[in-house]
Amino acid sequence: MDRLSRRSMTRVFMAMLAFAFLVAGLAKPVSANPWTIDFKNRSGMYIAYKGVPVVWKSTLYVVKPGWLGTLYGEGVQKEFIERLDDGKVIKVKGESDTFLANYTITVVNENTVEVKFEGKLKKNVPCQAEFNMGYFNANLISNAKYVGEKKDGTPFKGKVTVFPKKSGMWESDLVSQFKSFTFDSTLGEFTIDTDAPQRVLFFDARNYTSGWAKEMPLFWGGYNVDPNGMTDSTNFIWSMRLSIKPKRGLTAVKHDEYSVKLDAVISDVVKGYAETGELIVPKPKKMRIGESTVVLGEKVYCTVQRPIGDERLDRATERAVKMFDGVDFVKPVFVKSIDGSVVIRLSGESIKANAFSGKTSAKWYVDNEGYQLTAKKGEGIKIVSSTMRGAFYGLQSAKQLLRVAEDGLELPSIEVTDWPDLEFRGGMFFPATSGYQMDRKLIERVFAPLKLNTVVIELDKIKWDTAPEMAYPDSMSKDQVRELVKLARENFLEPMPLVNVPGHAGWVFNNEQNKGICEDWEAKYAVCTKNPKTMEFVLSIFDEAIEMFDPKVFHMGHDEVLVPGRFPNPECDYCDADDKVEELFMTFMNRCADYLRKKGIRSMVWSDMMLYKGESPDATNAKTQEAADYCRENLPEGVIVGDWHYAAAKEYKSQKIFKEADADVVGCVWATPANIYQMSRDAKATGNLGQLQTMWCGFFPNEATIKAAFNQFEAHVLNAEYTWGDREEKPSELPYAQGDVFNQLYAPKQMALYGGKLIDLSSAGNVKRAAWPMAGTGYNLSVLPREVVNLKGYSFDLSSRELVMLGDSPATPRKAYKSITIDLEPTKAQEIVLLNAGASNVMSGAKLANMAVIYEDGSEAEYELISGKNTSGVVAGKVSTTLNAGWMGRGTEGGRMVMFISDWKNEQPEKAIVQVRFEAGTKQAGWILAGMTIVE
Repeated sequence: MDRLSRRSMTRVFMAMLAFAFLVAGLAKPVSANPWTIDFKNRSGMYIAYKGVPVVWKSTLYVVKPGWLGTLYGEGVQKEFIERLDDGKVIKVKGESDTFLANYTITVVNENTVEVKFEGKLKKNVPCQAEFNMGYFNANLISNAKYVGEKKDGTPFKGKVTVFPKKSGMWESDLVSQFKSFTFDSTLGEFTIDTDAPQRVLFFDARNYTSGWAKEMPLFWGGYNVDPNGMTDSTNFIWSMRLSIKPKRGLTAVKHDEYSVKLDAVISDVVKGYAETGELIVPKPKKMRIGESTVVLGEKVYCTVQRPIGDERLDRATERAVKMFDGVDFVKPVFVKSIDGSVVIRLSGESIKANAFSGKTSAKWYVDNEGYQLTAKKGEGIKIVSSTMRGAFYGLQSAKQLLRVAEDGLELPSIEVTDWPDLEFRGGMFFPATSGYQMDRKLIERVFAPLKLNTVVIELDKIKWDTAPEMAYPDSMSKDQVRELVKLARENFLEPMPLVNVPGHAGWVFNNEQNKGICEDWEAKYAVCTKNPKTMEFVLSIFDEAIEMFDPKVFHMGHDEVLVPGRFPNPECDYCDADDKVEELFMTFMNRCADYLRKKGIRSMVWSDMMLYKGESPDATNAKTQEAADYCRENLPEGVIVGDWHYAAAKEYKSQKIFKEADADVVGCVWATPANIYQMSRDAKATGNLGQLQTMWCGFFPNEATIKAAFNQFEAHVLNAEYTWGDREEKPSELPYAQGDVFNQLYAPKQMALYGGKLIDLSSAGNVKRAAWPMAGTGYNLSVLPREVVNLKGYSFDLSSRELVMLGDSPATPRKAYKSITIDLEPTKAQEIVLLNAGASNVMSGAKLANMAVIYEDGSEAEYELISGKNTSGVVAGKVSTTLNAGWMGRGTEGGRMVMFISDWKNEQPEKAIVQVRFEAGTKQAGWILAGMTIVE
């Protein structure tokens, strides 16, 4: 071919190529892959569609029977992750000495992701497994209809509730024995297909009580393999296909950017104390609030009628009044009682030191912890009781009602008669040097105001004189413990020492100490109960604790003796081959209890070693029914049984079992609200002593621990509520959030009165309250007030018919703004306060929205609305040390909704603000703004 022909061919080829590009340009472009898949060593799988999480994470555990040791666990073993085909395929291999795990996650097409898993035991060892195929995003299917098919081919249909009413794993399983689901989700038709050898659970974990379920709103999908099923290799195989067919037009959803100029109403008071009396927690038996206000003023006078020599009430009254800024307190005048009545009187005018006769046959007076509180205009406050303790509790109720207004200290006119339902109402903590100040605040600011009467202090890890070498770096000194004991009694709390023996005795062997009295040195867990030196050592510790506490009751531990280690240990020099656990256990318990009884001290022990399976939902650690019966038949004289159970249950049968064994019983609960509620009901029905709120949040807790384990601290509020009063409402039905109550008690906020501007959002609203699109039937926000209201000391104008909603993903409504800019008249501000919430609950740490404040000079300041930090989801939203629930309401179905107060502090108050701009944050959920107030 000559040169000309080649040139001509080249031109033809180039022309054809240009035409091809032109055609390609005119053709419909191929959409980008909407799926994001990932795998991380500590959190497993992550699967999202158009930026919206579908699976938050996954978990895999292979453990020793009874979960007594991990053989394989994500986050324990390092997994090798290989990403292929531009991230459309992820292969994962994890391996331990015992188990081999392999995942393959594949984006099949723009509608489907497939997950395959294969596992293999490398050793023939007893074990069990939990395969969690995913923490599924509950927001996608909340209020959604579904259809599906069971493993046997049976079809089913139903609808997901907006928020679950049940909390148990099995009770909340959406459909038993499901194979596939298809939901009408917010993203479109969402299908989950599974192939697994076992029954796959798909349960609603939004109301589940374990900590992992609090991280995000989720449905848990997966299955368990018990030890008997581990021999079949098919138990380690499962697969899952996730498919989404988007709703018509979903890909074209575009959220607007909106601007508006809003008017502001100037108000003399936008920040101050609440306009109405705060709740008294725990709720009194009888309370009648009048219409008038009782003003004590800026100077408060006091008389205290009490026994001679005991000035605790005088000091408590002074502390109560001095909590409030700007109030002058005149030292109390002592009045000698004429009939044994104890009376506290507070007034804005000088009070005559006359004795008051309060004796009566009324229940509140006959009960040695009861009281009567009255506040009348022109008369001030009067608290009457038959005892110092009762009068102290009346003072705690009055303290919750007091507030500072323009004329000084005041409260509503009120009459309260009150007494407790249960005799024993306890709190608990572990002392540590770093937590000493926290312990003092818990005693004085939380336990005492909540009218608890006992505080259990676990003493294991303090600096003992008997063996100072056992001390830990953060161990508390005995002098500090004595100070806590003194403070407890100052606040009418009876301090009880807890020394853990014979199990949970790792503190005895710390720093390689006391090997000679250890039952199993490999475990370093239990003392040898037959070694004579053990009793000598234990009683010397008891004596040190008695010297510090002078206790009425001494808690001796005695739980979970069999885990871990060997008890009895066949290699122990003092134990015989025919020794029985229950006999060793009860002989030791009786010897310890006898020693205490001779000193006039009652003993208390945990219950689990005296219960067998089926006698309560958990904490049943006797090896046989005969062993449990033997223990109960040989209980020490006068012992109190601390019947601990932490699982939610409809009934705690053990409360009756120990009562029938002629033991005094104290129910012991954990942070699970349903557990606290039901145990107290069973204690009352059975006629038992009461209830102890336990805390297990580390051996050396301090104020950082409150944030990390907030649920355990706030639980004391619920325990106080249900052990004192006769409330029938369940925890989710209470008119307050227990976390809010704890926060206000532990770190009370003192506010001066400030003026400012109330912003009317009427012209900015884009979502009707009654048609709030992210909730469901019975959960819309029509119950939110439509007026100017005072919420937690801040005023908001809520008169707008519509709320402002932001969002920027397929999971949020079309009406939601991507951003909104609010123009204001130049305004100087100390704070901008928002009443807001996430349209759905999301993962803690997610940014729901961003607020930008624009100053007159063009500079800006930003404020992020972060879930779990300064805001949260509106449906059953969380409360923490930093979250402030401003408004709480209920839909027609009874579900609780919360709007949060988020407070931006202006670091440049001298500069005028001309604009406030809000932008949507996470794609997980939208954000709702109901109120906005400027504090000047």
